Amino acid sequence: MSKHTRLTTKMALALLFLSLVTLTSCGFVFPPPKASPSPPEIHIPSPPDVSPTTVVTIPEDRPLLLSEDLLDTKVVGGIVLIREDGLKVKGCEFIDAQLIIENAADVTVEDSAFRDRYRHEQAAITVYRGSRVTVSHNLIQGNYIGIGVHERGEVTIRYNTFLDNLGHNAVTIDLGSTGEIYHNYFCNSFPHAVLIGTGHLNGAIEVYEIGSNTAWRTQSTSRTSPPRP
Repeated sequence: MSKHTRLTTKMALALLFLSLVTLTSCGFVFPPPKASPSPPEIHIPSPPDVSPTTVVTIPEDRPLLLSEDLLDTKVVGGIVLIREDGLKVKGCEFIDAQLIIENAADVTVEDSAFRDRYRHEQAAITVYRGSRVTVSHNLIQGNYIGIGVHERGEVTIRYNTFLDNLGHNAVTIDLGSTGEIYHNYFCNSFPHAVLIGTGHLNGAIEVYEIGSNTAWRTQSTSRTSPPRP
């Protein structure tokens, strides 16, 4: 390094030192470095305790129409149909099987597992025109669609775990349907966790109350039409 270069470097360092001293004496305080943001708290509902004591295999062309509660049952294939008010599905395991709730009120689906209904545009749980339907504390995994709500259905979806529902969203909601979606965990849904505004009914979309859900490796919510003003 030449004598001239060394002199220039010393002068630059001296000027920098004098600048820092001046700023400090004038009351200027350097801000502390910004802390890294804390990771979001992830709420994952506990998996249901499913231990079926009965196994039922249903042909695809002969749906099983329920007239009483379905409890602690493993359902393999086919369709289980609910058309009566006040029925309950609890402690069950559905494998490549579909639960359809149609024109029924006060139906509860809880503490069950719905897996591997990977059939084009079919949902593991489908609600048509049902009212006060509650889907709670279930594992919904590996289906084309997890839950489909159609034709002005009214559903509360809470404390469920949605994994790998890769056909057409974890939850799809038709025009005119209503309800709440909260405290669910969505992972690896395609293309969204919740799609609002599908179907072809006339009229406005009733806006779902959606809050306190956790979405991981998936887009959270999509609308195909704007909410009503």
